[in-house]
Formats: sequence, C-alpha cells, structure tokens
Amino acid sequence: RTRVYNPATDAWSWGYDLMRRMVNITSVLLDDERVLSCGGYDQDADGFQDECWIYDPDKHTTKSVGKLREGADGIRMIKLTNGVVAIAGGYIASGRSNKVDLFDASTESWAVGANMPYFLGNTIVAPLPGNKFLLAGGEGGVATNSSGTTALSW
Repeated sequence: RTRVYNPATDAWSWGYDLMRRMVNITSVLLDDERVLSCGGYDQDADGFQDECWIYDPDKHTTKSVGKLREGADGIRMIKLTNGVVAIAGGYIASGRSNKVDLFDASTESWAVGANMPYFLGNTIVAPLPGNKFLLAGGEGGVATNSSGTTALSW
C-alpha cells in the first residue's frame, strides 16, 4: 500500500493499493494534481514492469494508462513545461535502457522519444528551459558510474 503525508497535520494516511508487491516505482505530479506512476520491479513475479497508472487523490482511484515500451525500474520521469512527461532510461532485463517514452497527460496518449545516446540508470534529472531536461551521472554506457551528462528536449 501507499501512504500519503500531509504536512499541515504532520500525519500519514493510507493511499492506494499497489497492484503487486513492487519496488523502484517512479512517479510524477501532473498539472491536474493527479500522480502518474510507471515501471518498477515486481518482487513476486521477479520481473521488470512496463505498466503505468494514474492515481487521483481526490477520488482515491487508480487507472491504467498504458505501458512503457519495455519493463524497467530505476527510470527517471520529469514533467516538462508543456505538460508532457518524459520517462527515460532505467534498468531492463538486458542491462540499462536508452529509451525515452513521452506521456501527454491531457490526452492520456503515448509517443516515442528519440533514444538517448547513452544507456543510463540511476541518474539525476533536472528541468531546463524550453521543454528540455538534463540527465546526469548514474550508471551508463560501457563504464559504471559514468560522469557523462545528456540534455534532451521535446
């Protein structure tokens, strides 16, 4: 289960139930105050997950909104200024990913972004002006703990 923290009351409450026993799920707050969550690792099925869902805290409901191109955990998500969510990198069954998936929350539709020039996992992500974002550090390419950075835009 998930938990919701309310700083006004300094208290925790129960959120929504996860579909399975998962770790390394990644989430981002959407413009309409719903939460998009994707990926992760299913501990019971012993596999990377490709599912994405939206949690609506006002209605206390979740709904499936599609799938990533491949199951991954350790992905990075960032909401760009145009409202599109970029979902990049992570760990997949064959190693690390260089894929970028794009989710438009206003239409709940998916698009494929250009592949990153490096395979990246466990990076940091930061917004840049002009619907760009920065991925830095993490594990990538051939070397572990690369010091490379990648800036991408949509």
